Amino acid sequence: MKIHITRRFLPALALACTLAFVAACSGTSPSMNPTSPSSLSAASGANFSPNPDPPPPPPTGIGRFTGGGFQITGAGVKVTRGFTIHCDNRLTNNFEVNWGGGNNFHIDKNTLTGTVCTLEEDPAPPAAPVSRITASASGTCNGGTATITFTLEDHGEPGTEDRAAISITGACSLTVPLSNIDGGNIQAHFDQPHKDD
Repeated sequence: MKIHITRRFLPALALACTLAFVAACSGTSPSMNPTSPSSLSAASGANFSPNPDPPPPPPTGIGRFTGGGFQITGAGVKVTRGFTIHCDNRLTNNFEVNWGGGNNFHIDKNTLTGTVCTLEEDPAPPAAPVSRITASASGTCNGGTATITFTLEDHGEPGTEDRAAISITGACSLTVPLSNIDGGNIQAHFDQPHKDD
């Protein structure tokens, strides 16, 4: 009877031994892997919880930016602006820039191109799915045709770390390199509802 039982369970015992040997050689056995979650938990006496995967970035084209303020260039020129910019370009966009000598630029509505909105850091408050926008648009400067390329970054409140860059070419010329704004605020938001949504 004992011989019969041994023969009956011999294949199962051989399989279990083989699996244990493979696990030990590959380093997948918790008892053989000192950095496995099971061994860390046993060693520290605390529950081990691995970090979850980071959330995926938000879809491009969600969110909007409002605000204004000013920057002072290295040449001492004060550049002011005000804007409402939508990442998806489906609602009316406005961007106006004024600087020394009576220069004025404003975009033609809904002409944004190359728009990229991303979430570089949490801009709250308020909560928003984006914190940075880069885009170009056509417009008018001092009555002539011009183009603007800009970057706006919301680095949270109170806005002293917000940054902007502006480049205007065409009928007039202006360059403000990416730098902290000297006054005002750049604010990222969730986008407004669209009538066709």
